[in-house]
Amino acid sequence: MYVSYEVMLKSLIIFVLGLSSIYVMVAAGAFVFQKHLIHVPFAKYVATPDDRGMPFESVVLNQHNDNAKLNGWFVKHPDSQYSVLVLGGNAGNMSYMLDTVELFYKLGYSVFTYDYRGFGASEGKLTESAMYDDASLAWNYLTETRQIAPDNIVIFGRSLGTAVASWIASEFNPAALIMESGFTSLESIGAIYYKWLPTKYLLKFRYDSLSRISKVTCPILYIHSTEDELIPYTQSEKLYAASTAEKTLLAISGNHASGYFDSGETYTNGIENFLNQYTSQNH
Repeated sequence: MYVSYEVMLKSLIIFVLGLSSIYVMVAAGAFVFQKHLIHVPFAKYVATPDDRGMPFESVVLNQHNDNAKLNGWFVKHPDSQYSVLVLGGNAGNMSYMLDTVELFYKLGYSVFTYDYRGFGASEGKLTESAMYDDASLAWNYLTETRQIAPDNIVIFGRSLGTAVASWIASEFNPAALIMESGFTSLESIGAIYYKWLPTKYLLKFRYDSLSRISKVTCPILYIHSTEDELIPYTQSEKLYAASTAEKTLLAISGNHASGYFDSGETYTNGIENFLNQYTSQNH
């Protein structure tokens, strides 16, 4: 059966337009729903520091910019002047960071952690700028309300928390910075998983640690699993290479979610050795 050139061309145009429409709809969906892909908050706490034998104080931070209330926990160690500000990942809430809180507490440090907006009991609209405003509020809580000297504060971030941690360390002057399972920017991660989408132009959240890591002057410990299936180990290598401060790169094993647990003493000793070197409480 003979098919005219005009019919073939028309069919091809319809096919291309159909594919284009699908592509545009997928891109639009990624733009609209990216917040739910990047942030996965849980409201219910699975435990409290008390359940781990750590007395704690519930803290409510009031963000004056928009009256949002942020929920936090301060676990005071009786024998330490140092505190660690713990910043969690993109899913769960601060109760999912209790293993890390307990680790630092057992190493002799007080710990403060809080929930991002929409996580746990924290309120407010979550935007990237609000994340940094809230991080500044947490820093002020430690330095002003708690009267802890900046050079007695260690910043710890895991996964998404590394973006917030790098921002704090670039703006203020903590004793040290620990970046676990970090990434250079969301754009770089988007380019890995969505090569066919213009993620650079779709992203509302940038979390660009690479652009500011050279401004961090305190010692930095990078921790990353060489088996990380979600954020490649090379992401921490790039951050390490861009750092101008004293720095250490600790390679661990295991997947993205449980590498810290699977690596056992390699992980714990790596953190302890780093802190012993750059904080005076153990000297």
